[in-house]
Amino acid sequence: MAIKFETATGEDLDLGVGTVTKTSPGGGTMNGTQISISTFGIAGAPTQATHVSGPPLDTIILAGQSINFSVTIVGAAIGDFVIVSYDSIGANNLIVSAFVESANLVRVVISNPNIGQFTVTNDQGEFKVLVLKAR
Repeated sequence: MAIKFETATGEDLDLGVGTVTKTSPGGGTMNGTQISISTFGIAGAPTQATHVSGPPLDTIILAGQSINFSVTIVGAAIGDFVIVSYDSIGANNLIVSAFVESANLVRVVISNPNIGQFTVTNDQGEFKVLVLKAR
């Protein structure tokens, strides 16, 4: 007997970060947890970047220059995928990237491609890092 598989589409998934109750097609209700890309991360959610090494975060980034710092993400391994966000880039057009530099250590790079300088301060915003295991 052949088993029929159907493609899961966006309408089949309940995206978000909370719990959800749905009506079952057969009657009654079903409880579950919404999913997002964070569901598949090492820690299950983005980790707030805690500065480990590199220049202090009250740093001026000159035009065309970059700064970088390291953060500890337990379980990160070379080759894993890294997503980083910084909630205060705004209209400043900074480029933020990250990569696993060694076991449990992620390097965050902030580049300023603009013609003017930019100062990154500790109270200005929050970096978050999400590591996804490479298969």
